[in-house]
Amino acid sequence: PPAHAERWRVDTYGPGDEPRADAAAGRFATLALYLDDGFAGGATAFPDLGLTVAPKRGDAIFVRDARAPLLRADRLAVAAHAAARREELPVEAGVKHVLTRGFRAAPFPDGAPSNDGD
Repeated sequence: PPAHAERWRVDTYGPGDEPRADAAAGRFATLALYLDDGFAGGATAFPDLGLTVAPKRGDAIFVRDARAPLLRADRLAVAAHAAARREELPVEAGVKHVLTRGFRAAPFPDGAPSNDGD
């Protein structure tokens, strides 16, 4: 449900940029949309799966960050899915933009729209 979603976030990566620390801890799932082409490198790697996704404009990846069942002692706690571990590889040339949205197991207060319409 929308109340369980974090705000949309756009991350920008260029040569020499360190990937933004991903707050996947506590997320049930993450959706990432690649917004452009015209850069080299910048793939998303899933080391435990031996998988690397080369970003292309218009492509998306949906990752289930938690495995079922969710922890019952705390409705916001989730058990991390080891195979969901991922890392952004460096952009070698150009600029990469990624639109990301995380989803939580319970309503997430930061996901509520702000008064300025975003």
